[in-house]
Amino acid sequence: MSSFIDHPDLEAPFQVSELLEGGTLREFIKKKGPQSVEDSLYILDGICGALSEAHSKGIIHRDVKPANILFGRAGTQ
Repeated sequence: MSSFIDHPDLEAPFQVSELLEGGTLREFIKKKGPQSVEDSLYILDGICGALSEAHSKGIIHRDVKPANILFGRAGTQ
């Protein structure tokens, strides 16, 4: 969620998001190497879902690359 600091002397944009501790896609590929087609499609499905969600809210990501794809944890911990 992006917003602005509401202060007359300091109007600056900021962004708040959940903590994603799973690393980046770039780090994952460096560590694990090339993935199977099935695993690549599984990862790509998640990326496309996230971009679709963002686009539905009018958000356009202009720098989609492995270093900007972050992995988080799903479910309860």
